Amino acid sequence: MDSHSAGLGGGHFMTIYNATTQQCTVIDAREVAPKAATEEMFKDRWNASRIGELQRKSQK
Repeated sequence: MDSHSAGLGGGHFMTIYNATTQQCTVIDAREVAPKAATEEMFKDRWNASRIGELQRKSQK
């Protein structure tokens, strides 16, 4: 882990290997959330930050 590029506001990439299921999961948390973002914006909308309306609206 590079501590200078992982932390508050720094984001990270992570690869998780589950030996039981032999599956890999990759997490890309490199971007910074907008200042006004809240947990409620994403509640029950697990994909909204990646390809949903919240991602499109943030590009305007």
